[in-house]
Order: sequence, then C-alpha cells, then structure tokens
Amino acid sequence: TIAEWTVNVGIQGSEPQLANSDFNLWFSVGNYQQPGESASSTFWDTANKPLAIVNSPNTNPTERTAGDFYANMITIEAPALVRIAAATIYTGVFTDNPPSVTDPRSNITFGTPFAGTPVSFSTEYQYTPGDSYEDADGNVLPGNDSCDVYVLLQLVDENDPTNVQRVATAWFRSGETVTDWTTITADFTYGELPAGFPGYM
Repeated sequence: TIAEWTVNVGIQGSEPQLANSDFNLWFSVGNYQQPGESASSTFWDTANKPLAIVNSPNTNPTERTAGDFYANMITIEAPALVRIAAATIYTGVFTDNPPSVTDPRSNITFGTPFAGTPVSFSTEYQYTPGDSYEDADGNVLPGNDSCDVYVLLQLVDENDPTNVQRVATAWFRSGETVTDWTTITADFTYGELPAGFPGYM
C-alpha cells in the first residue's frame, strides 16, 4: 500500500511568544477594555464582560511608561454576581451565555493552539495581597491571600472538548507583597505533578 503525507516544516524561534503577551494592545467594548488588537483577532480574554454589567471591570490597561502598558488586575466586590471577583486574564473566550454564578468556569472556553515544547515562562509582576483571606461566605480561612500565574499545556480532543489531558504545568504562586517590578520564571513540569504542587492534578 502507498500513503501520501504532507509535511509542513516551520522554524520556531528560541523564545516563542504568543501574540500580545506584553499586553500593549487593547480595544474598547462598551464601558470596558479587552486585551488585543480587535475582538475578531484576539485570543486573550478577561472576566470584564460579566463584571461590566455592574460597571466594575477589574482587568484594565495601565501605562507603565510612554506606550508601554501592563494588565492592572484588582479583586473587587461584585455583590450582584458573587461576593468577590478576582481579576483574570487568560487565553480563551468568554461565552455569550449568561454568567454562571455557581460555576463561572463553565462560561469560558480556555486555551489557544500552540506549537512547541517550552521549558519555562517568564514575566514581570507586582502584587499586593488582600487584607484577609476568606471563603465565598466571608468566613476567614487559615493562610494568606496569594496570586497565581500559570501556564497549562493540554491535549484537547477536537471531537470531544471535554476530553482534556494535561501535558505540562508551569505555576508560580506567592502571597508576598512585591512593590517593585520583579521578574519571575516558572519551569514546566511534564507529566504528573508531585502532591502539594500548585495546580496538582
């Protein structure tokens, strides 16, 4: 038997980047802004869409220096939807369905196709933790407020989007106050994670 194959070869840079990963491009949607050049071309999204219903988008562009922006993310009270709403920015799309209060993640289709086998990711950040660490009912919990910055590489079945297999995880978590811009690097762990690792599957 004879099988015909078509092979496409591309050159991958030493430090491949997702478009607009510096968050310098933003476009307006009503009373809030979204990361990207336009709604039709971006694959970045935020939780601003449901929060804009109560006029409280909490992920916004802020100019660091002339022409250089960053994503300013603030956890806010959102009593019309949930008690508090953490700011988020991610690759994916927020659906057109009404926001789900009990399962917010059901409104989001996460991810964007990516070719490569990354070793780590780096970014700059500042962080101020909340004054208290509480559950959804306002009960104070042990521990401290913290931020999470992570990248998950996943294999998604095109015929069944619910069939998802984790390939690799790079996760940074910290509750320390960071007032100066600080560079962090998180290495990817391929395969199963050790127990207790942030994002443990």
